[in-house]
Parts: sequence; C-alpha cells; structure tokens
Amino acid sequence: MRFVRETELFLTQPAVLRNYARREPRPSREANVYNRIAEQYSLLLAQTGWEERTVFADEPCACIHELDSPIQPGQLPAHFVCCYASHPLTEKINAALYMLKQLNLAGTQPVSFSDAGWLSPLIALHWADAVQQAACVVCMEQLTPYRDRQLAASGAYPLAEALALACITPDIGDWRICGYAIEQQSAEESSRGPDALVQKAVQLAKEMLSAGRASAAHTIVVPQMVDEPFVSGMRHAFPKTFLKRQAVNQGTADLWYALAELQLAKTGKSEILLVYADRKHGTGCMLLRKENAR
Repeated sequence: MRFVRETELFLTQPAVLRNYARREPRPSREANVYNRIAEQYSLLLAQTGWEERTVFADEPCACIHELDSPIQPGQLPAHFVCCYASHPLTEKINAALYMLKQLNLAGTQPVSFSDAGWLSPLIALHWADAVQQAACVVCMEQLTPYRDRQLAASGAYPLAEALALACITPDIGDWRICGYAIEQQSAEESSRGPDALVQKAVQLAKEMLSAGRASAAHTIVVPQMVDEPFVSGMRHAFPKTFLKRQAVNQGTADLWYALAELQLAKTGKSEILLVYADRKHGTGCMLLRKENAR
C-alpha cells in the first residue's frame, strides 16, 4: 500500500510519560512464557540493548492515569485507539480495555492497531480520516528481553518503553493535520539494506511536502530514531532536521515524544513533518501545521 493524502483533521499536543526508573524489564508470568516459547522454537530474536532508564516502574498501561488527558470534559471521543508494535505482556486481561476503564471512557469504542509495526499510528490516522469522528489515540510500547533481528541491525538505537496520548478530531486541536502518507513494503523489499529505506523515506517526505504545499526550507523534519544510517540519511536530505535529546527508539510513540520536545524547544516554526520508519514495514509521514488559535 502506498499513497499520499491531504486531510483536514486536527491533533492535540501529545501527552507523554517520562518517569523511567529501571534498567531491566519487569518480571511477569507472561514474559517468562514468551521467553520459553522463543527458546523452544528458536525464534529469530536478538537481545535488546538496555540503556539506563528505558523501562517504566510499572507496566505502561498501568501508568495511563499519570498523563494529562487531552479529552475535554463532556466531549467523549467516539473511539479509543491503541497502537503498539511490541505486544504488551501485561498481567491485565487486555491493555486497551484496562486503559479505557482508567480514562473513564465508558461508551467509547476500542480498537487496536499493531500489524504495521512502528507505522501503526499512521494506520490509526488513516482509519480516523475514514470515519471522521473524534478518536483518543494512545501509543504504547512495553519491552521484552528480545527484539526482532531485522530491527536489531547495526547502528540500531536502543528501544525504550513509551506511553503517549493524544486526540485526533475533525474540528479542533493544537495541530492541523494537513496530510499523511504511507508506503508499506514486502519482506523482500525490507531485506534490501538501510539505504533503500532512507531513499523511500526521503522520496515520500518530498511528495508529502509538495502535496501539502509546504517548503522544505521552512518545515522542520522529525525522523524516527530507527538507527544511525537512517537518521544520517534524513539529515543529509533535509537540513532542518530535529532529533530527540536521547538516542532511543520509542516505537509507535517515538515521534510524539519528539513532538513534545519540539514544543518545549519553541523553534518558532509552524510546520512539522513527522517521518515514520520501520525496517520491516516501510515508511510514512504526517504533515502538521501549528494552530495559532490555541
């Protein structure tokens, strides 16, 4: 699937969780079962490169109440969308339903997206664009001791747990979503090396800027923290590139964490291009324009 599409949706400023407290993953029955299955079936998994403070004190879904909710009183969203690439090995019955209850969203329809990996937030946006109803979107990553070998290429940044919450609506928000683009890839395409993903991402980003009538000279490009070759390639193609302070990949939430840092940096730029990338699934973009009214 490949497309570049304009839209007229809005995004609230994402709320992100930063209370990292551990170096190692939390023990749980689900994690132990997962590890035993991985060993028994010789799954192609690689050790996760732990760095200091990349894991929350509690399961990410259990921390949802710590975020500032973007939901306005009396304006419940029609949908609650949960995006993740790493399956949450939670001891809750279901992570999405647990968070739905914690946010007091009774009557809101839950849905989850994970099959597109780190591109899942764009699939959620595509879905919200189709239904044209307000959606509360949470991007969550929960780490295990292993990761897919294809995502553990040379130069890959360490993974970190993540929890980010925002609303996508048809009428109001801190950012206007001017357009979005997705280019998914096959297993054969994903094995072509790091340069192929960079080339695809650069080309798609240029097409998105053109479709959104935005200039590369006046737009801040924010790339996913996939690995050193990808980030270097994006910086070479787009001089106005913004990178997070910490070189970790927060999966589906990575660019919302970057957007939160960018908001604090107060660059004065009103147009932002978020560039998603996943070596297994492809690349995508989201073009944002700051709403001056809020």
